[in-house]
Amino acid sequence: MKLTQVRVLLTTFALAGMLIWTSGCGGGTQDGDKTKDSIDTPQVVKVEPQNFPVNNLPDSIFGKKVDQKVAKDIKLGASNLTAATGTLPDWLDQILSRESIVLFANGILATMPDEVEFVQSGSTLYDGPDGWKAFVVNFGTRPSNAGMIVYGAYLNEDQSYWASQSDKGKLAMTLRTVKAVDKGAELWGEWTQGAKPVPFHAILTKSATTIAQ
Repeated sequence: MKLTQVRVLLTTFALAGMLIWTSGCGGGTQDGDKTKDSIDTPQVVKVEPQNFPVNNLPDSIFGKKVDQKVAKDIKLGASNLTAATGTLPDWLDQILSRESIVLFANGILATMPDEVEFVQSGSTLYDGPDGWKAFVVNFGTRPSNAGMIVYGAYLNEDQSYWASQSDKGKLAMTLRTVKAVDKGAELWGEWTQGAKPVPFHAILTKSATTIAQ
């Protein structure tokens, strides 16, 4: 994932309307209180045409509400993921840029309207079996440093699945296992949203995300 920071004025679009997309999951902002802003001169990003038509993808596959369940018997088996080097492909980088902007608009600003931007704080890429790869991308918002996370797995452009969540505190995730399922991907790992990590199991498809932890 490209570690870039990009300024995008959220006042240029309604939350449910047209978004200005950036190439690279760097971050974004709204035209809020400039006294809280980390960049002196805000600017609207001019986006060149992309080979991958990310803006033509349906709105319904971005910012999907996660169906969370409680399960006490989740046991993590042997991992089939290993840490990988390199970056995500450009087409997926653009998808995750759009997902992160939607997450900030709907997940953060809905409850924390004074936040002015979000910045990528880290990313992890994994190699899995049969050509599968998995990923976790972390963001922090400003000025409160709320947590945003986008995660998922992919085999190619058609078989790519992702989900995202946000919280007023920090979020962390470690993936251990990926498995292809009908029209989606299945992930196991550990999720930290409090004092200690807890195991989780998630099924990601284009239309829905279910996570048990």
